[in-house]
Amino acid sequence: MMRVALWGAVAIVSGAVLPGCGGTKAASVSDPGAAGGEPQASGAGAGGSSTTRELAVDATKNAVRMDACGVTPAVIPDIAPGTYTIALTASTLTKGGVSGPTPPPPSFDNYVIVHAPLPAGDPNEDHRFFMLNGIGATASVTLPAMGAIEVMFVDSDLTDNAGTATVTLSPGGASATVDATKNVLAYDTNCHSTPAMLVVPDGKYRATLVDSTLSSGAGAHDDFVLLRIPSEQPTEDFRYVILNGVGTNHDFSPFNGETVLAWYIGAGAGSSPPLLRNYLLSAFGGTLWYFQFFFYTMGESQMGRYAFSSWSLHMASIILFSTLWGFALREWAGSSIRTRRLIWLGIGTLVSSTILIGVGNYLSLRAG
Repeated sequence: MMRVALWGAVAIVSGAVLPGCGGTKAASVSDPGAAGGEPQASGAGAGGSSTTRELAVDATKNAVRMDACGVTPAVIPDIAPGTYTIALTASTLTKGGVSGPTPPPPSFDNYVIVHAPLPAGDPNEDHRFFMLNGIGATASVTLPAMGAIEVMFVDSDLTDNAGTATVTLSPGGASATVDATKNVLAYDTNCHSTPAMLVVPDGKYRATLVDSTLSSGAGAHDDFVLLRIPSEQPTEDFRYVILNGVGTNHDFSPFNGETVLAWYIGAGAGSSPPLLRNYLLSAFGGTLWYFQFFFYTMGESQMGRYAFSSWSLHMASIILFSTLWGFALREWAGSSIRTRRLIWLGIGTLVSSTILIGVGNYLSLRAG
């Protein structure tokens, strides 16, 4: 029996790494206040300080997998063995708009995920999944056998997605068209995934894949991690990136966002979902929903002359407690500060309306 540890670590580094700081020498960026403000490797005379935090990615808990997510990728079929250059030659892809200003400005999202059919043990298997970021971006891919390359857009959901992208393969000129509504990895609505998360304040950062034993099984070494960068710039070619191979990194600065999301990305779902447990939980949830009306009617019968307020209190309680459970279970993780402020504003409005009903009932009782 073989035991495979399914996890990876991404180090998020801010500031300047001093020589001798263990485990972070290959993941250094300059101090945000340094001249020029651009990320650079620190040297023997580097000044400043660094803050390094690790983001652990588990292949069983923090995974997006194509079949489990119901992804229908665009396909370049029947590619003969050989070495090719794949390029993002055109794109009008957009996720709709960006968080922050009201109304939100349109976004321009010129990036795609590429899935190459590389077998376990292939020397380039850490590029089984990789990204083309920006129009004109290219990558080299070597296929050891006849196969098909799959390409897809990535976003949290399908809402407001639009546009297409063209990916071409040379030599040969084969191509595929990626549709933002049909060929998309919708990790929130379709996958219901749980990403690894790390909150980062404003500043300059470098994300580095520092260690990995990620594997899809059968001896495969899947040393790659998908990141959602907290950037809501209208034009952003690196809103999503894939770190391919231990030691690879990406420099970024948050913009109207503060949470880095990370997933293991794969093609197969691995183990089967626990269907019996899911069916029982669904039945239990439906039973609770059915019985709520019994208890609601029982409570309403005890409210006397104030029964008119029962339905509004009932609905306000549903919205209030379901939203609080959503925060407790981290369903809103990764959302912008503006979104969370709007949620709390809505909760405050509900609570205020409930208090207003109570005050009105009290005044009515005194007047009567």
